[in-house]
This record gives sequence, C-alpha cells and structure tokens, in this order.
Amino acid sequence: MKRLFAALLLLAAAVAPAAAAGLQDDLLAREKALWTAWGEKQGAPTRAQTVEDYVQVVAGVGMTAGREAVASAIEKHTCVMKSFTFQDARLRQPAPDVAILTYVANQDTTCDGQALPGKVFATSIWVRQGGNWVGYSYQETPID
Repeated sequence: MKRLFAALLLLAAAVAPAAAAGLQDDLLAREKALWTAWGEKQGAPTRAQTVEDYVQVVAGVGMTAGREAVASAIEKHTCVMKSFTFQDARLRQPAPDVAILTYVANQDTTCDGQALPGKVFATSIWVRQGGNWVGYSYQETPID
C-alpha cells in the first residue's frame, strides 16, 4: 500500500507541471483573444468569459466594474490598437479553482490621440466555475 501511495505521489508530481503549463497556455490564449476583442471594440467575448462582477483596470484608461459595464465600455472606447505582444508569462494557482496569470504586455495603442503606456505588467485572475475558467479581475500597471 505504501508503494502504491508513493507511486501515485510521484505520478502526481510529474503531471502537475504539465497540467499547469497547459492551463497557462490556455489562459494566455484567452488573454490574447480578449486583448484582440478590446482592440476591435467587441464586448461579446468579455460577456462570455467573465464573471458578473468582473473588474477591469486598463492603464491610461481607468477602471470599470461589472461585466456588462466593461463590455459596454469596450464597445464604446475611442482607442486604436495597432499591435500588442506578451512576454514573461507566469501562472500561479493558490487554490485548485483560482489561477493568477501575470505577464508583460507591449502595445502600440492610442486613445483620443494620447498614447497608452507602451509596456504594462498585467495581472489577470481567473476562477473555475462549473468546470469552466472565467475571468474574475484584470489589472495592469505601466512599467515603461
């Protein structure tokens, strides 16, 4: 019995990093899709992938609270996003149903002719509800 338990622990230790890497890739792809949707002024992805009391803080734009308010603000903003890239992504899971994704985003975006910070540190919190990962909160801090 002890050998079986030890074998299961070793297997779990070997699988956990792969599972975390898969989750990081999945959440990073979702982040890129949400950034693309923001740039294209599409609120539907935010409505589909976030909790009702979602909060979003965009550096140079401000804070919006509530899924519908965030989606509506996305559809109405006057910004032009020419490009963006992500680097240095890292996933932390303080609990099985909570994931904190951080990354550095580089962007070429202007709002009403004013450039947004070109480099930001983003923190995106995701929670698993009903087996699906949904956005809970997004915050970015300028670092350039």
